[in-house]
Amino acid sequence: FISPADKTFVMRRSEVRSDSGVLHGHIHYLTDITALAKAERDREEVLQLLSHDMRAPQSSIIALLDGPIDADAKKRIERNARRTIQLAQDFVEIARMGETDFEGEDVLLADLVREAADSLWPLARERGISFSVRDTSDSAFVLAEPESLHRAICNLVDNAIKFSPADAAIGIEISRPDEAEVTVAISDSGEGIETDLLPGLFTRFASTGPHAGRVKGVGLGLAFVHAVITRHNGTVRAWNGNSGGARFSFTLPVA
Repeated sequence: FISPADKTFVMRRSEVRSDSGVLHGHIHYLTDITALAKAERDREEVLQLLSHDMRAPQSSIIALLDGPIDADAKKRIERNARRTIQLAQDFVEIARMGETDFEGEDVLLADLVREAADSLWPLARERGISFSVRDTSDSAFVLAEPESLHRAICNLVDNAIKFSPADAAIGIEISRPDEAEVTVAISDSGEGIETDLLPGLFTRFASTGPHAGRVKGVGLGLAFVHAVITRHNGTVRAWNGNSGGARFSFTLPVA
């Protein structure tokens, strides 16, 4: 049962009998299993969301296999297969982060951002999308787990590509608002994010509602971003720009 303080308990009862079988009473066990119950709920939520987000690319692959497999079809099949792999990796990483201690190293954040953008340049080029990178971070280093932080940045850039119109420009800015922090902001020129979804955008089920907007199918990806940035003692937020499009930014402490 769940207490008013949102703690989860399990109650068990054991009989106390004599050697001859006479019942003398009972021992009652009251155990706090809040952490265990939360882990189980998180696991179920991620499994459900993983299956929800994986269904779309897998369905696309099956549909493409029913038609002629030309060069364009091969590219689309590869893209959807890679999307499935990315979702599986996000799932594994979220689970791993919940079970392992943080082990960071000093990383030049601007270089990590450029590497993420470079890795997605072929995808952007297919749609004529360009990147505009502005770095005023003064070579700021952060204490980071490079692989997970790189993939979190890739998720944000990938979303910007996905929801930008063809031949658009994506803005990436690395800045240093003060001596203690460094911020990365990514902006696109898409349709933006539905206002009522913004408060819960980084929760795991942000994309499973009745909405048909830009967050459909990216719930696990944004949950992964939030988990990574939180693990790095940072903050992440999203909002719509005054001139349209969505804006994502995260701030990390300087190493």
